[in-house]
Amino acid sequence: MENKNPINYGLTPFDLYQKLIFEEKRLSSNAEWSSYDFFNFHVTATHLFDDWLKEEKKESQSLMIKIRNTPREMFVVLQVLRDLTNGNKHRKLDNPSEEKRITNISGRFSDGWYSFYFSRFSIKTTDFQFQIWDLVAIVMGYFHWIFDHDVSNTIFPERLIDMILSFKK
Repeated sequence: MENKNPINYGLTPFDLYQKLIFEEKRLSSNAEWSSYDFFNFHVTATHLFDDWLKEEKKESQSLMIKIRNTPREMFVVLQVLRDLTNGNKHRKLDNPSEEKRITNISGRFSDGWYSFYFSRFSIKTTDFQFQIWDLVAIVMGYFHWIFDHDVSNTIFPERLIDMILSFKK
């Protein structure tokens, strides 16, 4: 396939998905992980959805159907990641055209596996309250569904919607 973007050196959305898997493995298996690892994870996930998949869906009917069948609650999770990404890259959220989802981040977030799995660090929206690992699990489940060509395009995984709803306030 010809590279239509001369600035891109050949990466595909699937390559970025593989990078997201790499980032998730670093988070879940590295006892010495740092906050950089979570930053890399949410930045990769945000750009995979906001930039790569939105462009790719123009060429993929299957992907377009899956994105169209993504429930509102999953979009809230993706918007939380976007807020985390933009807030940490730019130190503030100031684009008036984007609806902010995060209402509060509480607790102390420090480096190390204990903080990742057991801290009281939480991300709150109007309707939900997530811990870091909850977000990682939901996001990975979503992108597994997006990139799995052997599952239904029209039926969003019930276990994912149940997982998201379990964090409803």
